[in-house]
Amino acid sequence: MLATVTEADQERELRRFTPAVRFAEGLPADAITESIKQTVAYKREPVLLAFIFDMLRRTGLSEFPDEKSKYPFLAALNLVNCIATARRIAVLSNQAEPSCAEKAALQLGSELG
Repeated sequence: MLATVTEADQERELRRFTPAVRFAEGLPADAITESIKQTVAYKREPVLLAFIFDMLRRTGLSEFPDEKSKYPFLAALNLVNCIATARRIAVLSNQAEPSCAEKAALQLGSELG
C-alpha cells in the first residue's frame, strides 16, 4: 500500500524536479534519455513512467505549442515522482505487516487454540 501523496509531497518533488527540467532544456535527445534514466521515477517506477510517457504522447500532451502547454506534462511527471518516492507501508490492524514466520505462528496458534 502506498502512503498518501500530500500537497507537501508534491511541492517537495516539484522543487527537486524543476532543476532537472531546467538542466535538460536544450540537450540533445540522447542526453535527455540518459538524464531520465538517472531519475528516481525511472529507477523505482519504470513501468508507471513508461505508461505515463505513452499516455501523454497518445493524448498529444507531449507536444508543446506554447509555454502553458508544458504544465499538464510536468504535473503528470511530478506525480510519478511523488509515487516513486512515497513511503511504501503495509498496515495490519495499525501495525506493520508480520513476517512469514509470524503469520505461520499466528495461523498455527488459531488452529490449535
